[in-house]
Amino acid sequence: MKLVRSLVLPVALMLAGCGTNRDSTDLEAPIQTVVERFTPAALRQPSLNLLNTNAALSVRAKLEAEGRPTLLVTHPTLRFEGLMSPIGQNAGVVTWASPTGEAVSLRDGMVVASRGFGPDLMSSAGPSTARVQTGTGATRRSYFYLDGADARRAFDFDCTLAKGASGTAYILGKSYATTKVTESCSHPLGSFVNEYWFDNRLILRQSRQAVTLGMESLLVQRIID
Repeated sequence: MKLVRSLVLPVALMLAGCGTNRDSTDLEAPIQTVVERFTPAALRQPSLNLLNTNAALSVRAKLEAEGRPTLLVTHPTLRFEGLMSPIGQNAGVVTWASPTGEAVSLRDGMVVASRGFGPDLMSSAGPSTARVQTGTGATRRSYFYLDGADARRAFDFDCTLAKGASGTAYILGKSYATTKVTESCSHPLGSFVNEYWFDNRLILRQSRQAVTLGMESLLVQRIID
């Protein structure tokens, strides 16, 4: 997710109100300092995406033996990587959580909310997964956050879909034939690009989705269906 610099300061101000200490010095904190304050307890083991094939397949085999749906979620800015399993469902939205408490809520693979990543996405509205799969036309996204006064603030983005070439996604030792779709979104203060990889069953197998404005996109990989 790449946003112009003008969006960083408003986000930093919003982040300053998300913690328990609301000192006036928070308002002057650079974005990197704010990011470090909210970095979750990331896994200290080597990245699962960097394991060699045999090691990755060994981890996958253990997950398959457990038989639970599993995601691998990575937040590059916060240096977080964690396996998540579903903990609840409401009105078609499934909430997935890691053992350390970070969570994302997905509707057919689309991120609609996050928790435990500091400046969380409280809720969002956007196109359906089926609409994104078409890879063509214009869409609109609305992201909602809490500002320093705990008031909900909306960011509305105009987006354009484009279908890319077919390719292969490698996820924890297994390869998937996929078709990529990009969603380019713009706002007067900045822009970002969401990326989606759909497999042959039209399952959203992998995606990079904007969650926190001013930070890198969240990588969501579906390991066990």
